[in-house]
Amino acid sequence: MVEVTVTPQSSLADRPVQIRVRGLSPSQLVTLRAWLKDEQGECFQSRAFFRADEAGEVDPGLHAALGGSYSGVWPMGLFWFLQPDTLFRRLVKRDVAGSPFHVRLE
Repeated sequence: MVEVTVTPQSSLADRPVQIRVRGLSPSQLVTLRAWLKDEQGECFQSRAFFRADEAGEVDPGLHAALGGSYSGVWPMGLFWFLQPDTLFRRLVKRDVAGSPFHVRLE
């Protein structure tokens, strides 16, 4: 069974998190996708393509993304490369105290 873990599960925007995927077949190609909706309901998303290591794991902090929204080793790439579905939108957090962004990973 494939398992995606994020540590810590809750974090501030300037704090790193670790993403790990386990339970894949060795050398399996996998797409990781991150997405969120901002305060106006606009969707922002990123994706990266990876090849699992010989243990069937993917760690964006250790393994290079082969393509997608970015390529190379970017531990926080899925967050840094979030793009809007609608052109010319910007991801801005206006209510910084009352409602956190909930980023979904799949």
